[in-house]
Amino acid sequence: MASGRLDRRLFDVTQLVADGYDDARRRTLPLIVSYQDSARAADGAKRGLRSAGVEVERQLPAVHGESVTAEKPDVASVWAALTRPTRDALTTERGVARIWLDAAPGTPSSPR
Repeated sequence: MASGRLDRRLFDVTQLVADGYDDARRRTLPLIVSYQDSARAADGAKRGLRSAGVEVERQLPAVHGESVTAEKPDVASVWAALTRPTRDALTTERGVARIWLDAAPGTPSSPR
């Protein structure tokens, strides 16, 4: 997280609930995933995400990525496809450059 590759808002459970991302109000978790420049690495990351059950909402060429949604029951598999533990931390999987919460415009947790 210190590197900025993982959006800190994904870990702020209190704010996620306040913004309506809890299980009672949403069936899915919206994410923006940007990929590394290497086409081979990016393709591998995309295949991993598809097999974990994400649905691509739209392509985002400006960030070399995609807006995706993950059904709540699939979130653990999606998280495993997006990240990997290192000796001292958690980082993105090979081929994944960054992961953001795809916050709706106007919500307190949306990017500025």
